[in-house]
Amino acid sequence: MRYTCYSVIVFFVCSCCLFGQSTVYDRFSFETHPGSPLSSPEQFLGYQLGERFTEYAIAVRYFDYLGEQSDRVTVDRYGETYEGRPLLQVTVSSPDNLRRLPEIKARQQQLVNGFRSAGTQVEAILEEQPVINSYSYNIHGNEASSTEAAMQVAYELAASDEPAIRNALDSSVVVMYICINPDGR
Repeated sequence: MRYTCYSVIVFFVCSCCLFGQSTVYDRFSFETHPGSPLSSPEQFLGYQLGERFTEYAIAVRYFDYLGEQSDRVTVDRYGETYEGRPLLQVTVSSPDNLRRLPEIKARQQQLVNGFRSAGTQVEAILEEQPVINSYSYNIHGNEASSTEAAMQVAYELAASDEPAIRNALDSSVVVMYICINPDGR
């Protein structure tokens, strides 16, 4: 028993040492989607995400690029910061859901505002209503990596042809606020 315990400890320590020798880029490398005409964040920026700090204006250009090039992405400016930076809302879904977005929003308002009064209509609305997921990135000024994470997530959802991604986008609308506080970034 004692020999087994020591063996497990030695194996664990050696494994941690070997894993610790790899770089973050070895562990978190992202594949591009060769069938997609979209540039990955790495291709667009010219460096791997996390390799250096991505300025907010460059991140905005990447999201604008996705919005222009992909039928799964829309980019809306919902405001401006005190220092004049645009605040972006990036919406990712299937092309059909994006075309029906005003209808989806109206149904969501019906559910939110009239849940108790809607009665039997609730079930009918829920059957056809895609799930709405909202993600807020970079809320605090010292969270440098979250906007880069938003870039990778948006790219994966926009470029992937995997059935699981396509099914998820058919049944949901992903709303991303890519940087809540760009002035503090």
